[in-house]
Amino acid sequence: MFRAMVPARWPPPARTVLAAAACLLLAGCQGRGADGRYVNGGEGVLDGGLCAAAAAGDGSLVLASDAGAVLVPPSAGEDGPERIGSAVDLSTGVTRSDRSVSAVVADLSDRPWVLVGTERIPVRADAPRAHAAHQALHRVRYGQLDTGTSGIVAADRPRNVTAATVVDDTTVLVATRDDVDTGGGTTRSHVLIHRVLADGGVELLAGRPWSDTARGQNPSDGLPAGRAVAATDVDLQQVVALVALAGGHALAVTEGLARGGDADEAGRLGFLLIQDGKIRRIEAGDVRPTSLCPVAPATRAADGTVLVDVLRPDGEGGTAPAVVRVDPGTAGASMLGDTVRPSSASSITVAAGDRWTTIDPRGSDPDDTRNADNVRIRSGELPGPVR
Repeated sequence: MFRAMVPARWPPPARTVLAAAACLLLAGCQGRGADGRYVNGGEGVLDGGLCAAAAAGDGSLVLASDAGAVLVPPSAGEDGPERIGSAVDLSTGVTRSDRSVSAVVADLSDRPWVLVGTERIPVRADAPRAHAAHQALHRVRYGQLDTGTSGIVAADRPRNVTAATVVDDTTVLVATRDDVDTGGGTTRSHVLIHRVLADGGVELLAGRPWSDTARGQNPSDGLPAGRAVAATDVDLQQVVALVALAGGHALAVTEGLARGGDADEAGRLGFLLIQDGKIRRIEAGDVRPTSLCPVAPATRAADGTVLVDVLRPDGEGGTAPAVVRVDPGTAGASMLGDTVRPSSASSITVAAGDRWTTIDPRGSDPDDTRNADNVRIRSGELPGPVR
């Protein structure tokens, strides 16, 4: 940051001295964090690595780690490092022992929810309580449904809940997976997305019901980009993130698995728009999952576009953190590389109204001394008009 202030033609010693002077003038070498805010605490939530985040409509943030989740007020840390108090009570309404955080999402009213445990039970972060549909989510996982309408094959083991999100106080979207024995020692992944209601109602949104294995496979990552097909006639790849959209629509992020021994396909992310009973694949290039939870955090902006944290090839045989912006309105996607630059692969970028917000965990930016002991929060306006 400071080197740009020193003419490149000056000899190295002179450049070093002037850079150091500029550093002292700008609050002690805060680096890129000079324009951010800093928080810590939250009963240990913010002391280690973060894995999930979402923004609320009032400008607050919910940050989560293995230790739980914490609500960060809109202006916290603006005047210097600020300690956050109590963590979110994730035990409210969740009777099962597993209270690990699997994701943080925002509903269509921009209210934050923490997804808890292997069943991904939504718990309101700003008014802790379990979602009214949590009992129905349990039934979906254990196949306790009419298989003729749900597409679920009842089994002697629970389905894996791989992603979920909240639409409103009565509705949740959930993606599940099971590996079904097709005979002859082979298995086939059976991935479904359901709309689950508080009154116990369940509707299959996407994924092919398990009824006729002789029809061959119709993998979602093989669909021509932009072409709409029946959402329940597609074999979905594993769903790693779901985003509720206006009008009853949804965006699903999938992680591809190797096919035909092609190791290059393993882990490639796909983007599927579910709309009016149809599904369309949105092309976003070669992007891969992160090490965060979920592995492709996805959040909705005020204009309806969706920001997704990913890894992309860096041109040198490795990967670099990046943010993809998916536009359901145009079924297109673009990289926000010139606007948002995560400081490390552990950074999380979320949509916050018409802005982006990047959360850098402690120690993720070696050039920022404050970041060594504090979580840094940076924000800026999303490019382009807000529809």
